[in-house]
Amino acid sequence: MSRYYHNLNHLIHLINLALQYKNNIEDFETLLVSIFYHDFVYEITEKNN
Repeated sequence: MSRYYHNLNHLIHLINLALQYKNNIEDFETLLVSIFYHDFVYEITEKNN
């Protein structure tokens, strides 16, 4: 079982969303790091991740 949408396209989508609102984001660099690591801990056997 895997999250089929968690791939490079998913990250690109999130980055593009962040870029749309960049002027409203106080700490854009931190947000970018958060995007890359937002699902770093993921238990494939759990359904509540």
